[in-house]
Amino acid sequence: MSNSNNTSVVTVTLQTGGIAGEIYCGYVTYQFQKPTFVRSGIIELRLETTGLKINSTPNLIPGNLNVEGFTTRSGAGTYDVISSYQLIGTFEVPGLLHSMSLELPPGTYEFPFSFILPHDLPPASYFGPKGLRARYVVDAILYTSEGPVQSHYVSCPVIFNLGGVPLSLPKTVSLVLKTTHITVSLPKQCFALGETITLNCSIKNLAGGKNDELLVELISYYSFFFGGFSNSILSYCVKSIDEPFQQQISFVIPMTTSPSFNNQSYSYSHYIRITNKSVNTGGHVEGEYIPITLFAPKPMSSQLIEENQASNVEKILVSPLDNLKPPRFPERCVNGFEKIRLEDGKIVYIDHVKRLVYENENGTPSQVPYPCYESELLPPGLTFGYYKNQRYVVDFCNKQTFFEFQRPIPCVSQASINDCSNPVVSIHVIETIGMKTKKGKSPKTLLCAVIDNNGKLLKSKESKGVDQTYSKSSFILNPGIERRNVVIYFFEKKALKKDTILGSVSFDLTKIKFGSHFDGWFDLKGSPFGNEYVCGRAHILFGYDRSEHNINDQWTHLNDFCSEILAPYYPNDDAMKKMIDQQNELRSKKGVSPIYDTSKGCVIPIKYADF
Repeated sequence: MSNSNNTSVVTVTLQTGGIAGEIYCGYVTYQFQKPTFVRSGIIELRLETTGLKINSTPNLIPGNLNVEGFTTRSGAGTYDVISSYQLIGTFEVPGLLHSMSLELPPGTYEFPFSFILPHDLPPASYFGPKGLRARYVVDAILYTSEGPVQSHYVSCPVIFNLGGVPLSLPKTVSLVLKTTHITVSLPKQCFALGETITLNCSIKNLAGGKNDELLVELISYYSFFFGGFSNSILSYCVKSIDEPFQQQISFVIPMTTSPSFNNQSYSYSHYIRITNKSVNTGGHVEGEYIPITLFAPKPMSSQLIEENQASNVEKILVSPLDNLKPPRFPERCVNGFEKIRLEDGKIVYIDHVKRLVYENENGTPSQVPYPCYESELLPPGLTFGYYKNQRYVVDFCNKQTFFEFQRPIPCVSQASINDCSNPVVSIHVIETIGMKTKKGKSPKTLLCAVIDNNGKLLKSKESKGVDQTYSKSSFILNPGIERRNVVIYFFEKKALKKDTILGSVSFDLTKIKFGSHFDGWFDLKGSPFGNEYVCGRAHILFGYDRSEHNINDQWTHLNDFCSEILAPYYPNDDAMKKMIDQQNELRSKKGVSPIYDTSKGCVIPIKYADF
């Protein structure tokens, strides 16, 4: 389910759940068509209860009439089925924990989340006629530059919990139905689903002769603001005989029975009902109601859980968690060392623990600066990588990988840490190569752009050619200390249509050393999981400092290099490969070297072809 405005759609998908006290996993998908700033996101858990709203009632005796299974307290008439939502709790979306604004290019983004409900949270999965139900639901709210964007509600099954059945006292009830005296004894009053209820009954006819035929039932009663509905779950008939007798009656509570629940909006109760069949010949049922409470602790047997999964209206969610699994630990990395190849073909070795570069495996120091500029502020041994355009962390000390949301790393403006309240971002876009083609044709006219702090799009002058050289492409921004990143967009200019974004390059101001000013080549990216057909590289000068850096200043050169953990991602399908083949054909005709290779059945940059 989703909720959307004209440009965005938010959906929630749950992947695991069903048992309170255990982890519930899922993800929020956010699709939008224009650059957007997102500040935070939350998951709301609510209890949805559905009942009847009586609109009109005729002059009938209140409470004595059944209307399609419902006994209303004010008689029969017209009614609406209405739902109410009670907030149980909220959970932050880990990828959007920070108060800083995150700039996102158009596309599709997934933000995984997980939360653990209280182990004793009562299950709520009652489904009755006419839409009567009680269930938990979740929705997502993202707080964006376009205002809050909310998803529709998605069912959040809570079928079992990890709480046990509380101790309860025995109960004995004596009653007289017509001329029959009955004594019923229960060993306790609280039971688990799947448990056997055993009643000891003593029956005697006070007038002599045959005892009346009795009906012993396990019933449920759904009560809401305007009335209620009862339902017989199990029944046992006690035949009439001549003399007093004692009998033991046993019920096995079905695993699919909804457990007892009491709430401000409604209650779902259970009773042992004993009635005289000779008296209850009409619709009105008179008898003795012995209240009991049914609980739904997680069964010890996995078989019982599977049987319940097959028959319950609300299902335990067990979908794959592929999107929650980071990539495997890089094979080329040994003891924190990674072998990389520089732009001139030279092989060097990076020490990700000490942030140093060596000429060889023996540890001869190199003059090459540590090239992973986003990782310099991380603890020793941790380095950022990218998987399907989503940033993850490689832990070289413990030989493991994890996504940022799994172990959140504090996001703080590096300018504020350095006591600068008015930092300056300097951007100079020099050129681009290997930009996306459509139908074998190179984009005729390209331009680049950034968004300033007022939300205004600042554009460069248009550029044409197989590869592009830009002019009037210098941008000076004052991002403040609440902007998390700056994105450079690359557009294809359209004469009669809206300009099309071909890809983007993002710089995270919480991960770049304050005072940095570097010059390098950067791969264009699309959104994670969006599967957009994005390719191309951009030569950019980027500065983040107290003052402006001009294009003619001295810039630190970042070596272009091949790395297993930073390899760019391209959709591995025929459409992407066809697009690159068309691009290479065009570049060949123009006498320009190819940027990408498809000879191995997938799209890879030429520089990675034999690495």
